[in-house]
Amino acid sequence: MARLELEHTLNERNSHRGSGNIPIEDGIAITKYQNREGWAAIPFIIGSMVGLTLSISSWASNLIVFLKKEFNVKSIDATRTYNVVLGFNTLLPVAGDILADVFPSSV
Repeated sequence: MARLELEHTLNERNSHRGSGNIPIEDGIAITKYQNREGWAAIPFIIGSMVGLTLSISSWASNLIVFLKKEFNVKSIDATRTYNVVLGFNTLLPVAGDILADVFPSSV
């Protein structure tokens, strides 16, 4: 019941504002970017993750070839080193998160 009264009050307040082309919630105009509810950055996050995945996998694949040709490492040992390097690269963001939580931001 109280919610209906609040909505009615808000509708009365917002009825005289604007031409009706821009939706208004709680007296604040909602733009097209605000309607996406936090999804505006997702294309950039996906693009950066695709780029990072491609660069790390190509770098690590070249690591196997380098170990086999320059250091005469057996294929099994080179693959083991490759897996260790990729595991380290996977855990590196976790270490960054821990550091970010430990040291307070000055911003």
